[in-house]
Amino acid sequence: MDSTGTNIIFNLSTNFTFGTIPGARVHADSQTSTSTSGGSGNSVSGALAETVTEIVDVHYDDSGLTTQDGTHTSFFITCLLTRKTSENLATQQIKDNIKIEGNGNGTVRDQTAVLQFTAGFNISGVMDAP
Repeated sequence: MDSTGTNIIFNLSTNFTFGTIPGARVHADSQTSTSTSGGSGNSVSGALAETVTEIVDVHYDDSGLTTQDGTHTSFFITCLLTRKTSENLATQQIKDNIKIEGNGNGTVRDQTAVLQFTAGFNISGVMDAP
């Protein structure tokens, strides 16, 4: 349970898997860069753009767990994941746009279900050099 004692938390690694299909990745990128050296120092400018598309599988099965209502959920969804990344080489500012869409089937609380899954999120920040 969480600190409030009302929300039950369990380890998803026991009944949830998220995996990629080997060989099912498409990768495209482009990069432009300019390096300048002179009396006032060195500078770098340019941009990197990258798109990665791959098939991922999502599987959930709680049939081995005791549930409060005694029912169980088990489903399998195949998704298309697209990640678009851009980076400003001068500032090292990175932006990621990730979209996941998929369809699948299974049971939800012991009821047969056809499932559609859509998710998306954006991430941005500055690369921290080691």
